[in-house]
Amino acid sequence: MDDKVAVWLRRLGLEQYAPVFAANDIDGETLPELTADDLIGLGVTSIGHRRKLLAAIAARYLDGGAEAARRALGGLALAGASALAAFLIANPYALLDYHGFHAELVHQQTLSSEAQGKLGAPKDGGLEYYLWSLTWGLGWAPTLAALGGALTVWRSERRLGWLLVPAALAFLAFMGLQGRYFGRWLLPIFPVLCLLGAFFVVWLIDWSGRSLSGPGLRAALAGLFVVALLIQGLIFSVHLGLVLSRADTRNLTRAWLVEHIPAGAKIVAEPVELEEWAREVKPGSATVSNPYRWQLYPALALRIAADGSIAPSFIHEVGIENYETTLYPALIDFYEREGYCWVITGSTESGRAFADPRVVPDALVYYRKLARDGEVVYRASPYAAGQGPVAFNFDWSFDYYPMAYARPGPQMTVYRLHGGRCRS
Repeated sequence: MDDKVAVWLRRLGLEQYAPVFAANDIDGETLPELTADDLIGLGVTSIGHRRKLLAAIAARYLDGGAEAARRALGGLALAGASALAAFLIANPYALLDYHGFHAELVHQQTLSSEAQGKLGAPKDGGLEYYLWSLTWGLGWAPTLAALGGALTVWRSERRLGWLLVPAALAFLAFMGLQGRYFGRWLLPIFPVLCLLGAFFVVWLIDWSGRSLSGPGLRAALAGLFVVALLIQGLIFSVHLGLVLSRADTRNLTRAWLVEHIPAGAKIVAEPVELEEWAREVKPGSATVSNPYRWQLYPALALRIAADGSIAPSFIHEVGIENYETTLYPALIDFYEREGYCWVITGSTESGRAFADPRVVPDALVYYRKLARDGEVVYRASPYAAGQGPVAFNFDWSFDYYPMAYARPGPQMTVYRLHGGRCRS
């Protein structure tokens, strides 16, 4: 044992523990890492002695002078460099295209501070939504374990508690007060929650080992705790892997269009995919530079005048967030009059309108008129047989978490109009 540790114990009036500290190779480097459980293992059975030692260890660590300060700063520098390296490995374009990266950060920051006016977005409150998202994004058992870890970490690892718990709570509170909220925005604190959950499970295994007799029973309980912690994530990870291994509904729909709709035909396609979707595909060429296979109606252009009639020309273009505001039932007749005989819809657009019916009532009338006047000639569903539909949600409609999903993509429907120039 380091002589300094023996001197330190003598100053505390606890020199009787010097031999056992020496026998277990407790020196100046390992001393700051000792926990209450470690002290019990060393034979410090007195609660008063344990508390005295832990308080003295914390004071010694905090008041360790220049050497301790250098070690702490060195550790912080190493942790910062490691985090930066890991970030650049995972996000190389943050360095290769810093301008684009920074622009997107500013864009996301702007969105998070806006009111939750995004059509179809939840409006129950950010904190409530984020707590709900933890039950499926992290899982019920890990979330409850993280809560248990946040409560028990203070008993033996106060420094760890001060490092992890306030950070998680502050982030959750901050994001919950923002104007917009999506489950993915909680991802930065998932590692913290996982650490707290793991701490609680280890504590639970240790507690059960002291309370129950027999190493076999302890091992069985440990296995049960670990399975409970991981089973939900494992099941849904396998589910998501199977879903993403299958063809996207938008690709299936495009393949059907290529086979059944002649090149040059006029079509209306909701913005559930990039415009390149309607272009020719040529080996060895970039799709964005290829000509359009079909004549694509400008879906983001407003064509309806203030009185609800068709304007002589397009009034202005809207952002994709406001696509549903361009939809009016009069457009169906306009499509038929102008020869746009094929209309392709996707549930990630129409679902937003039906989620907020009072905001875009004309869009609902548009969809109902389309269903009434148009003939469904093709439908590609993301759901398993006998399952769905899943109510629109900005998380679940894009991460395919519910078991009802069998493939990625929205529910795609192709309508054939038969009025006006579409008579055949």
